[in-house]
Amino acid sequence: MRLFFSTFIRVALTFSAAMSFLFVIPAAAQTVAPLSISMAAGTVAEPPLGYLAFCGRHSDQCGRAGAYLAAAMSPADDTVHPASTSPQKFDWQGVFASAAAPKGARLASLSSVASTSAAASFPAMTTEFWRELEITNRTVNAGVRSVSDLAHYGVADFWELPFQGGANAGDCEDYVLQKRQMLLARGVPMAALSIALVKTSWGEEHAVLLVRSAQGDYVLDNLTPWIKPWTAVSYNWIKWQSGDNPEVWVRPPVR
Repeated sequence: MRLFFSTFIRVALTFSAAMSFLFVIPAAAQTVAPLSISMAAGTVAEPPLGYLAFCGRHSDQCGRAGAYLAAAMSPADDTVHPASTSPQKFDWQGVFASAAAPKGARLASLSSVASTSAAASFPAMTTEFWRELEITNRTVNAGVRSVSDLAHYGVADFWELPFQGGANAGDCEDYVLQKRQMLLARGVPMAALSIALVKTSWGEEHAVLLVRSAQGDYVLDNLTPWIKPWTAVSYNWIKWQSGDNPEVWVRPPVR
């Protein structure tokens, strides 16, 4: 009986140590091998028009490019719903080149994205940070009512913060914007929070929040409460904000 009890104690201690290790590095993070994998970027892509219009209304969410857009946009008629304001009049290359690059520089010069150059500034994937991501993901997923832009705003594409101007409702881009806004407010650097456009396995365009950490890139998605490494989701990546400069959008590298 004593032998059995001592054996049980040893097993319990071993199990406790193993569980402690798992909580140092979140369980889901361990599906990435190695943990330092980050998404590689290819050429510069055009920012989505809905994002440009969003930046014009919420310059604090978009860095220098947002401030430039806010200054460039003419005041809208108060009687017109903001969703009816078309961003088509903006030259995205001129706007983002002026905001993000020195005068006279070509936007193409921003296309070189080194996957490790900004890694030191990305937050470590600690237990606390993982829990913060989980709380944010679940809070927004549960608090936002899924509705199309056409039904909600009367236009095909309109980006807005659901908890501020969206009446707690929105589509996939709005979920992403709200999660991003909440994490920015908690001190997560903008470079670590990338809006990403993807295509699902059933052929629909979708948006997710890509969180860059010192241990790799993870996906927050309104279609699931689970946070996964970007390599573990079955999406085709269309374009996303660069980790080196969130004011620049990039495509996957050509294979």
